Amino acid sequence: MLLSTPVVLLCCLLIALPVVSIFFVAFQPTAESLAILRHLVSTVLADYVFTSVLLCVLVGTGVACVGALTACAVSLFEFKGRAVFEWLLLLPLAMPAYVVAFAYTDFLQFSGPAQTAIRA
Repeated sequence: MLLSTPVVLLCCLLIALPVVSIFFVAFQPTAESLAILRHLVSTVLADYVFTSVLLCVLVGTGVACVGALTACAVSLFEFKGRAVFEWLLLLPLAMPAYVVAFAYTDFLQFSGPAQTAIRA
């Protein structure tokens, strides 16, 4: 059953309502919020922006290089386990990044299995 355009638009508006409300609250200029913003600009904002851009560029470059090399290896060569690697290379697309981040955090934290094994 196909939904009509007005129903789809209404659903989209309802889903977007929390994001829109946060946007309006975040960008209401009050004296307190402007003082905080001035403080951030004068102290750490430039470093945060530079670090974020550098992180995006380096991660993008690394992912492109590793992705291209593994895709070429799987598509051009025949080796044992190739079919498994074809599907394993698609796995990151099926799992949202925040889920993977939580899993890594849980695995690598002080009480997680990685550090527990290292301490043992």
